[in-house]
Amino acid sequence: MKQKFWITAILLITAACGSGTASQTEHYYWLGNDGEVIIFTRINSVFRGEYIDPDFQDYCSVPLVGTMDNEGNVIGIGFDSQNGILYAQISGKITGDTFEADWIPLPQAISEFRSMNMKRQKPTPEIEREIVKHPNAFYNWLFTEKQLCTSSGETLPRVTPILPEKPVVVDGQLYGYQIGEWVTRQIGIEPASKAGEIDFHLSIEQNGLFWIEVTMQGTARLTDNSFRYNEKGYEFEVAIYNGFATITTIAGTIDLSHLEVDDEVKCTADGVYPLLPKGLVDSSFYEINFYQ
Repeated sequence: MKQKFWITAILLITAACGSGTASQTEHYYWLGNDGEVIIFTRINSVFRGEYIDPDFQDYCSVPLVGTMDNEGNVIGIGFDSQNGILYAQISGKITGDTFEADWIPLPQAISEFRSMNMKRQKPTPEIEREIVKHPNAFYNWLFTEKQLCTSSGETLPRVTPILPEKPVVVDGQLYGYQIGEWVTRQIGIEPASKAGEIDFHLSIEQNGLFWIEVTMQGTARLTDNSFRYNEKGYEFEVAIYNGFATITTIAGTIDLSHLEVDDEVKCTADGVYPLLPKGLVDSSFYEINFYQ
């Protein structure tokens, strides 16, 4: 039963998303019947925001990132950026001014499962005027400047640009997450020797009905904030945003022929990958010297 649960959990965090400079921006402020608060800024198909659990106000907020499609389907994750372990998952659907959502805590979370019916709230005129000043950014209005904090005690910026100043930094970046002992997904990205190209290393491990362990590394051309790669018929796109990256399958599935799994078992790299703090390095990444 536990194995089936975690397969379901894996599916919740897969989603499609676009890349490139933002063209559609919308801000959402949701309030639940039991005092839950969610805010997020959606830019095209990706969003970033915060979740407040009314039972644990001392822990401030939980950072959220995820995707939202044209039908209003929302799939996201709550993460602790200090250790790379997911705090919770969230999924739901927005219909008009109603957000029906499930908040699913993971083993280390100080929280509980919630099935929420949330209503959209109108920001104050002061907040609306401030939001207008930041058209290409994620804007956080949950706290005053001196109160911004997260479940891990991290200070939150009021305004976060959608795109980082440099999509790929010289010493590399590591994105990903861990779900207990069941799932680990990471992608490391660093500049390649040739200008305009990047080197990446993708690692996926998941323990369900079958043990899946795959790695993929290569070189690709960076276009704006994204790149595409194709290996053995599996093509995917990686888009880099400020604080997270997304992976979207273009065609095919990851080749699992080297593993002892049933033919019907499929695996992709789709999902949202939060930026991991420097100093948090998985041993499989040492060969490309991330954060050393």
